[in-house]
Amino acid sequence: MRHYDFRVCLAADDGTATFKSDATFYAVPGTASGSVRLESSNYPGRFLRHRDYELWVDACDGTSGFRDDSSFTAVTAWA
Repeated sequence: MRHYDFRVCLAADDGTATFKSDATFYAVPGTASGSVRLESSNYPGRFLRHRDYELWVDACDGTSGFRDDSSFTAVTAWA
């Protein structure tokens, strides 16, 4: 998983520094207890966010809606 033009996609590791940067995110506390927000390593201030049924790396606009859309909680896998 990496971002390309700020849209998150699945891609095979091509061994480049750009790929590694695009595929690295830092976990920071999210809005709900136990949740995390994933901040882009090469674009500080941009977070993994679901928007229009897709994943994007967007700049935080400071609203609670953005913070909620960019906070994730781990759940037990189905299988």
